[in-house]
Amino acid sequence: ALARNFLQTDGLDLVAQPRFPEYEKNQMTANMQLDLQARQARISLEHKVDTTMCVSQHSLPNAVAGAIASTAREGKHVAKVSAMGPQAVLRTVKSIFLARRYLEADRLDLSFVPEFSDSDQGLTVMNFYV
Repeated sequence: ALARNFLQTDGLDLVAQPRFPEYEKNQMTANMQLDLQARQARISLEHKVDTTMCVSQHSLPNAVAGAIASTAREGKHVAKVSAMGPQAVLRTVKSIFLARRYLEADRLDLSFVPEFSDSDQGLTVMNFYV
């Protein structure tokens, strides 16, 4: 999300696809890799959101991944997945990774655009537009 902010002055945007190389051996792994791609035009996604989800540190990545995959299969354009705190952010990214795997047979793929916002309580929220 910070890199996206830096690229904004150049009119560029950034999308990411998560990978967890050690996932097959250890589903609890936090070792992640992000494949990043710059886009020539800035993407405005807030008005394109069809579904909003909130992920907590207690959310089950498999369940969230199923909801994300279902949204994609329904042909909805953008799901906004929000998380506060490091564990919730990790679970969100892992959920997007799993949703990508669930959608392989459907020949669908996902990426996300990260963005910071503030909650009503003044806390920082990480939003993932999938």
